[in-house]
Amino acid sequence: MLLLALPAAVQAQFTHTTNNGTLTITGYDGPSGSVSIPAAINGLPVTSIGNKAFGSCTNLTDATIPRSVTNSLW
Repeated sequence: MLLLALPAAVQAQFTHTTNNGTLTITGYDGPSGSVSIPAAINGLPVTSIGNKAFGSCTNLTDATIPRSVTNSLW
């Protein structure tokens, strides 16, 4: 659960929508390279990655996806 303790600045790099108490990542505006998707943001579990959520990341090298994510359109 280390990802639950991510600073707000890191979590703010992700845009998201709320769906019945869970979150879908809809975008990312952080640095390129390696990305770690948090398991939760503001206490709500991240369960989905939306279509083209990382579409603007031209230099993304890898991503760590938590077990809480059960649906991805990425």
